[in-house]
Amino acid sequence: MPSLRSDFKEKLLSYVPFLNDMLKDDMEKLRSKLEDLQEEVFDYNRLKNYFEALKKHILEEETLNTQVDVRRKSSFQGMMINTNKILVSIGLDYYVALSLDEALPVIDKRIHRLEKEIAFYMNGVAVTRSHLTLVLRRLIALENLKKFLLETFSVTSKTTSNCFYYV
Repeated sequence: MPSLRSDFKEKLLSYVPFLNDMLKDDMEKLRSKLEDLQEEVFDYNRLKNYFEALKKHILEEETLNTQVDVRRKSSFQGMMINTNKILVSIGLDYYVALSLDEALPVIDKRIHRLEKEIAFYMNGVAVTRSHLTLVLRRLIALENLKKFLLETFSVTSKTTSNCFYYV
């Protein structure tokens, strides 16, 4: 007959894969996605500010020297000859030529959509964190129960080992 100590150890070890494999991995994935979305919102806000500055600059000059971002941390010099329209990606490698006044609401809508996604993922992080806390509290409760049972019943009997399973 297994003792209370071995039963408890098995029960505790059954929670460890759930904690490490599922909850912590889920939390890491959610945080990573959340960071990506927040970075994208930052980029759109930067683009929006650039368009607003560009709108002011268009009134002053016809051409504009600029730097074009190719990838993160790399860009090259460029010159905008036609400052009346800009190309806005609408997905699937399709672009629409819009004026700056028409492009700003598009950017605002994208920022709003991303902020909704951020709220969704923040909720997911909160739920996963609460699940993690719940499992950890359950493990602490099991540890306290084990101590109580070992202190109360110094001899391992059938009743003490069966009592463990009803917790």
